[in-house]
Amino acid sequence: MGFVFGNYITGNSFIHKMHPVLKLLLFFIIFILLIMINHSYIYLIFILFMIITGWIIKLPILELVYSIRFFFWILSFTILFNLFLSPGNVIFSIGSLNATQEGLKIGLYYTLRILTIIISAGIFAMTTSPEEFEEAVVFVLYPLKKIKFPLGEFTLILSLTLRFVPIITFETRRIILAQKLRGAKFNGNIIQRIKALSSVIIPLIYSLFKRVDEITFVMESRFVNPHMIVIDLRKPICKDIFNFSCSIIIIFMIFIIDKL
Repeated sequence: MGFVFGNYITGNSFIHKMHPVLKLLLFFIIFILLIMINHSYIYLIFILFMIITGWIIKLPILELVYSIRFFFWILSFTILFNLFLSPGNVIFSIGSLNATQEGLKIGLYYTLRILTIIISAGIFAMTTSPEEFEEAVVFVLYPLKKIKFPLGEFTLILSLTLRFVPIITFETRRIILAQKLRGAKFNGNIIQRIKALSSVIIPLIYSLFKRVDEITFVMESRFVNPHMIVIDLRKPICKDIFNFSCSIIIIFMIFIIDKL
């Protein structure tokens, strides 16, 4: 299994074909509602709903779940931070630190929230190409040109950033494989892992700067002007609006269950 988080997966599902602006709006609504949920089990329901949805539209869900291991430190820190620093009934103690039941509940609650947002963002990225995301953001922010917002520069930076995400992933895996063939070991204690990663970071930075220099040369040779923005976004059709409305209804039903 590979790292698929953030990579676009080609498909013909209703989410793939949904209008980019509606898709971006749908993800924004999901993000807002996830912050407003009060019960942990609702997050579990939402995660199950997202996994079933991904399975229906034929996304590599197992690879996406496996990719969550890269966020293990964030999730672990969230649980441990709340477990030992929240007051309540003590479960056990480590020195002067007390683990509490209330801290465990709070830690699991915020961990499930982060996990739900990660899975939602992963599915959004896997069903939205960089070009669609770029066009949707430009379309949403286009009125800011009236107040002289540097939309051209912002769009160019956004476009290059999105294209560099899979490049960084590929280069990191390639360098790690090359270092393993040279005898580097990436297992062991935390100190050994940090020393091993130092042999990856420097070649990775060099490779990325080399690619940036190549992209800069190509853009200068082609006279790329970030101020010349052309938005050619298709209009939403009835099918887009219907799929968007159904998705919103289902999500709001989950939200209402939380409030009831």
